[in-house]
Amino acid sequence: MLLPALNSSRLKAASVKCLGNIKQLGFNFSIYEDASNGWAPAAYVGGSGAYRGWSGMLALAGGLARDKGPVDSEIAVATNCSVLRCDSFNAQVVAYTGKVSYRNYAPNHNLPGKFDPSATQATLRNQFYKPARFSQPSKIIRLGECYGWSFGNVLASPTGLHQDYLAFPHRGSTNALHLDGHARGYLYPFLKANMNGIVTNVK
Repeated sequence: MLLPALNSSRLKAASVKCLGNIKQLGFNFSIYEDASNGWAPAAYVGGSGAYRGWSGMLALAGGLARDKGPVDSEIAVATNCSVLRCDSFNAQVVAYTGKVSYRNYAPNHNLPGKFDPSATQATLRNQFYKPARFSQPSKIIRLGECYGWSFGNVLASPTGLHQDYLAFPHRGSTNALHLDGHARGYLYPFLKANMNGIVTNVK
């Protein structure tokens, strides 16, 4: 009887820590946006620069805390900033892919899609946007649990994983950051039934 209780406590602790990571990342987004005239970072910008992804851009703005080592490239940021990782989610990614995922959170690429409805997923990942232009910031998910560069219109199943889908690693729930800076958890059935306006078709 003791082992199931310990395992349940461990999983809950991992979810609480994950939610704390997401709240911290919300603060990091604010630092970036204050320094860039209100613009939010793109999910990923192609090319050969050292800071091509959203997490690297946050680090470049000086707001992303590191645990060890440098943050002078996208790989170094992902490796040395534990705030980018969720323990329980990362364990599932390793079991699924055979590889460690150093970044377990990703932006919602539907946000820049509000301003360019005809754009493809690859194009939307490259676009910056202004959070202040949205009328329902407390409702819209800007960052969620995903081990790809971004997520969009499809959710992973409660027990499944996909690189570009929002995942539910906490026993069928996921943690998310909203445009207004608050963070909360969502159960899979609720989010699946209410994606419109929260993940997709954002206003």
